[in-house]
Amino acid sequence: MKPALTRMRVAVIGAGWAGLACAVRLVEAGAAVQVFEAARVPGGRARTVHGRLGAVDNGQHVLIGPYRQTFDLMQTLGIRREAVLRRLPLSLHHPGGLQMTVPAWPFGLGGLAAVITARGLDFRARLALLRLAPAARQMANSHTPDCVALDWLRRTGQPDALVEALWAPLCVAALNTDVHEASARVLARVLVDGLFAAGRDAGLELPCVPLGEVLAEPAVDWLRSHGADVHYGARVHALQPADGAWQLALGTAASESLTSEAPTVYPGARFDAVVIATAPQHVTALLRNGAAAGAPSAERESVCSALDAFEYRPITTVHVRYPQALQLEPPMHMLDGNPGEWLFDHGEGRLSVVTSARQDAQADAVVRQLAQRFPHWPPALASQLICEKRATFACTPDLVRPGHATGLPGVWLAGDYTAGPYPATLEGAVRSGVECARRIAAAAA
Repeated sequence: MKPALTRMRVAVIGAGWAGLACAVRLVEAGAAVQVFEAARVPGGRARTVHGRLGAVDNGQHVLIGPYRQTFDLMQTLGIRREAVLRRLPLSLHHPGGLQMTVPAWPFGLGGLAAVITARGLDFRARLALLRLAPAARQMANSHTPDCVALDWLRRTGQPDALVEALWAPLCVAALNTDVHEASARVLARVLVDGLFAAGRDAGLELPCVPLGEVLAEPAVDWLRSHGADVHYGARVHALQPADGAWQLALGTAASESLTSEAPTVYPGARFDAVVIATAPQHVTALLRNGAAAGAPSAERESVCSALDAFEYRPITTVHVRYPQALQLEPPMHMLDGNPGEWLFDHGEGRLSVVTSARQDAQADAVVRQLAQRFPHWPPALASQLICEKRATFACTPDLVRPGHATGLPGVWLAGDYTAGPYPATLEGAVRSGVECARRIAAAAA
């Protein structure tokens, strides 16, 4: 993005991946940026937290090769991808016997090789897998009406046993929405860019350092080194119009000079543009509290109505510590879902177990599940459960997701919930932030 905003002052509300991506691209374009984050650490719903097990992630995140905007942003920040991410082939090992590994071959041939060499599949299931690749591309790229993922899978001839062993676990892991209610179109896009990807795009990239070090913390360092301000503990309660610009009403001090717990106008700053990059459930209050900008806006109410209609799904992660390295290969395993669904080995005896779209998992139950699945392992030393109750929106068919404009002049939205092809993912967040910055620059041109 060419420097074009040298006289523009922009406030970014939220230091998650969307807000930070937007802030970085705005600074590159010459804008004077200030980031306001209610928490004490950056990263939003992809952050590092500290507890009795030390630094752990609030949830397990997996990146895939087509996450190009994310990797481009990491390059801008000077992050060596290989230093923070561990590249792995997409390998699926189901406890029921299915074993499949997708090699990084060109022209999508890796998927073909995976089907041929997979274990635990009969001839009918192999044919069904081969049929799904073109069907997924058609669903992801055409105007075919969206539908429930389970119905689409059955229409493509996927046997019930394959749905149960493979597609249902992948659907809930990728969309955080059960296959009985998930969007077929979004699932198809994830499959095309993941399971059926070609070349270097095939495969997974798992964080090998605390999640905050993958992008959020380096982004804050980069922003500050380029003249931007990042305020922690700064909860924005309202937007206040001020002579064609915006002021922010804060509920908690963003600097030592702000000590009142009541909403206080951030001193000495009026902003030409504001980017709301919070979790979606916090957006409507900010937009409606900004109604003083003028008469009711149909566009603003449309955005608020869409967000009011969102349903949310939790993700529960149990971090488990063992007295020694376990050397689990591959380091990502499917579990039986009772209660944990996916197991990740981070090395040195550090494991994470994820349960999607449910919050009834208990740490003790997960530890027992691992002991039964791997009876040769030593007893666990400790565990810690983290539940993000509103980790993602429910990714249902034809879900109306808002764009970046809000109906308030100079106020924009960035987040993984905005209109796009992906479910609530890191790449979706970054893409949204980058696109929001581009539109601000275009509007100012």
